[in-house]
Formats: sequence, structure tokens, C-alpha cells
Amino acid sequence: MARRSTERPETIKAGASVLEGVESENSLFETAKQAINLPTNWDRNILNPTGKSPSETIFNDLIEKIKNDYCKESRNFERIKQNIFVKQAYNA
Repeated sequence: MARRSTERPETIKAGASVLEGVESENSLFETAKQAINLPTNWDRNILNPTGKSPSETIFNDLIEKIKNDYCKESRNFERIKQNIFVKQAYNA
């Protein structure tokens, strides 16, 4: 990553990426070579402590919401009209 900071410091900790500021003494070329040679067997549990894939987590969450009629209730027009944000958006 060619920037001063990152919102994903765990990737650096895991050894999956490097961070290089553009004003650094190292050249981006040298840092890119370092990044290309990073090991591919870094600890993926650092990025995903539950061990589940993100798609599995999303899928299970959606199934649970469907079972509990979340979609039916969240699409209820009368309920939507009462939402404070909807009222503000439409000056109601």
C-alpha cells in the first residue's frame, strides 16, 4: 500500500501486505519487490477471527432474518412512513 496509513493494519500484522509512505526513503519499486515476495502462508485467522467466510456469515444472517420475517416487516409501508429519517427526507 503506497500511503501514510491504512484502515487495515491487521493485514500488515499478518504479513499479508506492507505499508510504504510516498515520502519514504525507500523507493516504491523496492517496496513493491518486497510485497511481491511476501510469504503466501500468512495467518488468515488474524483477518477473520471467527474462521468463517464472510459470505457464510452474510448468508446465515440473511436466512435468520428471513425466518424471523424481518424482510416482511422492513418492507411494511406504514412502518416506513413512520421512520424519522423518511419523515425528514420528505418533510413529512
